[in-house]
Amino acid sequence: MTQYYKKPISIIAAMIAVMFLCGCKDNIRSIELLNHHVNMNVGDTYQLAYIANGANKTPELTWTSSDPHIVTVDEDGLLLALAAGSAMVTVEVDGHSDTCSVDVTPGTSPYASDVNITSYGAVNSHFSVSPGEMVQFSRGNLQYQPSSGLWQFAENQFQYIGRDNTNASASYNGWIDLFGWGTSGWNGGIAAYEPWATSTDDTQYQLGNATANITETYALGDWGLYNSIENGGRRQAMWRTLTQEEWAYLLTTDTNNHNRYGKWGLATIADIYRGIVIVPDTWTKPTDVDYSHGSAHGYRTNRYTYQEWLSMQASGAVFLPNAGQREGTTTSALGADGYYWSSTADGATAAYALFLVGGTVNATASRARHSGLSVRLVSNY
Repeated sequence: MTQYYKKPISIIAAMIAVMFLCGCKDNIRSIELLNHHVNMNVGDTYQLAYIANGANKTPELTWTSSDPHIVTVDEDGLLLALAAGSAMVTVEVDGHSDTCSVDVTPGTSPYASDVNITSYGAVNSHFSVSPGEMVQFSRGNLQYQPSSGLWQFAENQFQYIGRDNTNASASYNGWIDLFGWGTSGWNGGIAAYEPWATSTDDTQYQLGNATANITETYALGDWGLYNSIENGGRRQAMWRTLTQEEWAYLLTTDTNNHNRYGKWGLATIADIYRGIVIVPDTWTKPTDVDYSHGSAHGYRTNRYTYQEWLSMQASGAVFLPNAGQREGTTTSALGADGYYWSSTADGATAAYALFLVGGTVNATASRARHSGLSVRLVSNY
């Protein structure tokens, strides 16, 4: 006789398992998802349901997502959409499997980073970058679409493009977020000035003066000064890149810097996104989360669920994800390490950058100019 078993129905959704009671061990003949395609908005959750034929108890399933930066799936088949794009979710048991394709479009939920974001695309909090200057951070890392020439900020603070940066070219119709130094699109004496440039010749990333910073005379080499950002106010000169000295001040280890000491720590969001959390000069910690300064425990120093991160963002915290790097058209260290350009040159063929590498933080490091690194812009306050 066939009997039907179900897991308890929660307020989220029901998971259905059809099992054949035979008084013996499982002999699963197939696993079938009831939905093979799902459309979601960023921030949505969706419970996948399945039929397991030949089981005499609730089977132990393995769920995987082909791209957890777009959609995650937990041990019960609950999907969470994180960023626009497509992914494939697979369920497996005893050599049997089935798949569901997931398409995610931009949404308006809190996961799209609308919590505590200004109308011009800044996190609504303030950070000292020198004794007399404060800035606001953009809502996410800088992104560019070569085919249209459009610039935008990532939808949320932990989002990054990843391996699609390998497609960087003039005609590519997707988005990229790893850039060679000074590649704002301004042809100010630099050979590789286009944002999609992949040349590995550092001399092609030299401005009119080989050792000049992307400030003052060559300020238009700064991505934020030269371009208008679609979700960042749509006006030139609203944003800029921090100097090396400003990165070092912001992330100081000097106990005498009372504005900034103790205001940053390595972190992981949802057990997926590694990076650094930076809190404002004046800050009240949310009561529902913990916070620890520094990097003593690597990316376990601070660990947040999505909901806990929303509380942190609501309090004014900024998160820089470890978005990896690009060498020519090859990406590496995606999700493992982070590199963020400064506007300060280091000789004729290198420039300074913030390094989040191996569980350490270095605001005085230097990289070859052709390297494709992340850009996180700020606005003067």
